[in-house]
Amino acid sequence: VVYGFLNVAEYFTGFITYWIPFYFVFKLAFVIWLMLPSTRGAEQLYNKGLKTMVNRMTNTSAAAVKTPGAPKTNSTTPASTAAAAPAATNLKSE
Repeated sequence: VVYGFLNVAEYFTGFITYWIPFYFVFKLAFVIWLMLPSTRGAEQLYNKGLKTMVNRMTNTSAAAVKTPGAPKTNSTTPASTAAAAPAATNLKSE
């Protein structure tokens, strides 16, 4: 997710970064920092900044997919639970 975000940002700012001296050296150092297990840079960057943005986009897209006026279904109705119990028992015994 972090590397993808970096690539998208670089795509839109490519004409500016072309003029920055040593840009690719700094980018290489940044990507190494992201990937090193000792620094856990990608995890830090994701948790501090990108996580809220990704969650916001996920919630927005999930809300757009739902059909307005569609009846709500309950996946834990007694009939479905009763039908699923024998199947789960068969899986446990194998």
